[in-house]
Amino acid sequence: MYQPLFTYPANDEDPYLTWYKDDFSSVFVASNPFLKLPEVLLDAHGHQWMSEETEAFAKLRGAEIGISWQEIADLCGFPSISHVNRALGLTGSKRLDEKFASPSDTAKMLKLCNELNIYAAFEGELSPLSELSL
Repeated sequence: MYQPLFTYPANDEDPYLTWYKDDFSSVFVASNPFLKLPEVLLDAHGHQWMSEETEAFAKLRGAEIGISWQEIADLCGFPSISHVNRALGLTGSKRLDEKFASPSDTAKMLKLCNELNIYAAFEGELSPLSELSL
């Protein structure tokens, strides 16, 4: 049976460095860019997913398809990228505490992404551009 080498904290209020103190002396958090691609593929539940072909296309195009968090904030009418971060908190694990979440911001951001063929920077996924930059 597969056992992950490391686990995430039980909730988002636990500081990562405190959680990983026995394994690491520092923690680095990378923010994935959003990706502007010709089409956004949705699964049967209406959630975005990236096919192998789309991922290969993204890697070929490179940085030119990246969209910054600030651009997403501007497109959504959010006052800062912290609102983008809050909106993303309800995409991946959806474990963001209710008092910190904004379902309306999440819905607004995902609707915009679907309309403009933008892949969201989902929590827990490494985007093709992040892979290239590493």
